Amino acid sequence: MGNVFTRRLREFEVMVSLTPNLSRYLRSIQEPSNDTLTSSAAESRIQIPTNRIYVSGPCLHPEHVVPKVCQKQKLTVYFRQFGRISNVNVNAYEKSTVTFDSCDSVAKCIQQRTHKIGGHDFVIWETTPTEPMRKKLVANQEENWSSENVPPGLTNRIIVTGPCLHPEKTDPKAAQRETFRVYFSRFGNVTVGYSHLPYSPQEMDARISFDNCEAAAKCIQQRTHTIRGQDFIVREEAPTKCMKDKIKAIMRQNMPGTSSENASAANVQSDPAAESNLGNQSPQLRASSFSPVQGESSSTAPGSLSKEW
Repeated sequence: MGNVFTRRLREFEVMVSLTPNLSRYLRSIQEPSNDTLTSSAAESRIQIPTNRIYVSGPCLHPEHVVPKVCQKQKLTVYFRQFGRISNVNVNAYEKSTVTFDSCDSVAKCIQQRTHKIGGHDFVIWETTPTEPMRKKLVANQEENWSSENVPPGLTNRIIVTGPCLHPEKTDPKAAQRETFRVYFSRFGNVTVGYSHLPYSPQEMDARISFDNCEAAAKCIQQRTHTIRGQDFIVREEAPTKCMKDKIKAIMRQNMPGTSSENASAANVQSDPAAESNLGNQSPQLRASSFSPVQGESSSTAPGSLSKEW
């Protein structure tokens, strides 16, 4: 009986001595090294497109009542510089995930493997999408509109990111809204709004809407604006879904080889009666029938989109 107890006690001691090594081995499997992450990231970026990344790092606000809310806000504010974010999922004991609207945002973000957020280092790497998600990403790659691929002069909205200018005020958002309205009025008439993110004195997002697209284009030419001694980053806002077709139509009209003459020719070819009458005309009359009417233009000015936003 004593030998059995001694043998089991020794087995327990061996298990206890192996526990740190076992946990270290499991951690090495769950969190691969940077070299492995770099090679796997390059392969996945070539083979499988993805719009989601893993984020591994410490908790930034352990003393907070709800640390997950603060962690989600910090991750959202930081990774928003790489592109539009559709979802941020923070897990207490697992790796967090950040989902972008575009795969290009992941490619830009993954170039910098280690990111410093709140003074702490965070390691990121791509996720492997499921087969339905992979098909969806490939199908929607052409339809994906982010703030990076908005054609200049085709949007009248911008997003301004920077610190809070009036943290001592009772309503800092209202005070900052008035400051933005006064500053950006030099480019045109503006309307200032804010995103749905919680208030943060370190970072605030404002949505500026101009009356026309030309004013937004002039403002975008100067990426960094200094307001009350603080630097603010300005970028285009991606167009809404209802505006994508209109923007694509304008882009097709502005393509080389597309003119009002082609549009007139298409109208004539679509009407059989007009086509038969056109064949009986002389070459001079046939050429004059394709000439546009004086004072008309088939192209639409970018500024005319302002009423549709």
